Formats: sequence, C-alpha cells, structure tokens
Amino acid sequence: MNAAHVVLDPLLIFGLGFTGLGLVGAGVATVLALLLRRLSRAGALPPSWRNARPDWRVLRRMARLGTPSALERLALRFGQIVYFGLILRLGTQVYAAHTLTGNFTLFASVAGTGLAAATSARVGQRLGAGEEGAAQRYARTGVWVAAGLMTGLALLAWTAAFWGAHLFTGQAQVVTLMVLALGIDVLTQPATGVVTALTATLQAGGDTRFPMWTTLIGIWGVRTVGVYLLGVRWGLGLAGVWLAIRLDNYLRAAVLWGRFRSGRWIQEV
Repeated sequence: MNAAHVVLDPLLIFGLGFTGLGLVGAGVATVLALLLRRLSRAGALPPSWRNARPDWRVLRRMARLGTPSALERLALRFGQIVYFGLILRLGTQVYAAHTLTGNFTLFASVAGTGLAAATSARVGQRLGAGEEGAAQRYARTGVWVAAGLMTGLALLAWTAAFWGAHLFTGQAQVVTLMVLALGIDVLTQPATGVVTALTATLQAGGDTRFPMWTTLIGIWGVRTVGVYLLGVRWGLGLAGVWLAIRLDNYLRAAVLWGRFRSGRWIQEV
C-alpha cells in the first residue's frame, strides 16, 4: 500500500505529461492504494456467498464491545482537532514545531501500538482459556515493556532532533521549540506507554466503556483545557501544550492502573 502511494502520489498530484490533480490527486491515490490492498487480500474471501447468513448474536456482541472502543478513538481524534486549532492560534512557527515533534514521536507511538495489539491478543487468549492469573501477568509485562520501549525511542528521537530537525526546516526557532517539546515528551512516554498498554488490556477483558470514558474526560477535560490555559491563556506556548499532554497522560495512566489493579476489567464477554 505504501509502495502504491509512493508511485501514485507524485503522478496524480503533480502530473506527468498532464496537469496534476493537486489535493484531489492525493485523495484518488489513497483510494487506489486502499483498493490495491483489498485486492491483494482477495484470496481470504469465501468461494461462494450463496449460503452466507449473518450471525446476529455474534454481531450484537461485537457491536456491544466494539462501539465503545470506536467512540474512544473518535473522542481522541476530535479532541486533537480542537486543540490543534488552539495551537494554530500560537502562530505558524509553533504549529510547525508541534507537527514536526509529532512526526518524531511517531516512532514511539507505532512501537507502543504494536505492543498493545500483541498484549491485547495474549490477554484475550488467556482469559478465553480461563487463566486470569496468566492474563494479568501478560498485561503487567506489556505495560512495563511498552513504557520502557516507548521512553527509549522517544529519547532517541530527542537526541536525533538536534541534527535531524534541520532536514525539515531551516528556522532556528522552530528547531529550538521542537527540541524543547521532544524533551518534555521523553518525560511523558512512561505514562503514554501505560495508557497504551492498559487501554488495550481493558478492552481485551471486555471492559471497553471504562477506557472510552477515561479518554473522553482526559482529552476534553484535561488536555484540551490544559492546552488553552497553559499554551494560550498563560503564555507558555508550545511548552504549555506538551505539559498539558503530559498531565493528561499521567492522570489517565493512574486511573487505568487503578482499574486494572481492581480486577473489575475482567468481564464476562
């Protein structure tokens, strides 16, 4: 899919022997890349749909568990849209530094997401086998590994930013702000790892509503409000933005850890 993007994006955006489509070309390239991905997996489809019938019992259970998880992600993304708008009010240089910082932290985020998926699968398997003790051990291991790995990768990203940031911008102020934000993020990653792993763990146990409410309150009640107060109202700029993110992650980590320790996340699914 990424290879298709590399080929199709410049072709459809800028053109080659014809006028490029610009932003529309980027959208068309994305759709085509998704279609190629689906076609590559076409072998997984059943040979015939003639006798296929929906299993409404399974679908209802999936909806009951999956809807809060989907809403948890939506709350996160909509909250990001709002506080990104607040960051724009701080100026284009601040927003550019914030965006570049986010690109550097993606290395830690991707690693954490992968570990969370693995932890969720293993926890779900052990719970399905009736081995609650093993499920809790997998969850604890996933939490500490995610926190340690994500912090280590964030530290590497912060170190690399001293020279790597110049590959993306020649503005010294943007580089300075980016290094500052990454430094704060290094201190945030232990909590981010805990939140990432425990959100997946609780969802694997069938407790999908608690992470949804935790994310909703954290993103809207702590992070977005914190970005406005620290970054905009009290004039801390980008440092205030990332301090608000840090506060949100540590509070959510504490709440999710308390829920995990209580054992109430293991539900009959």
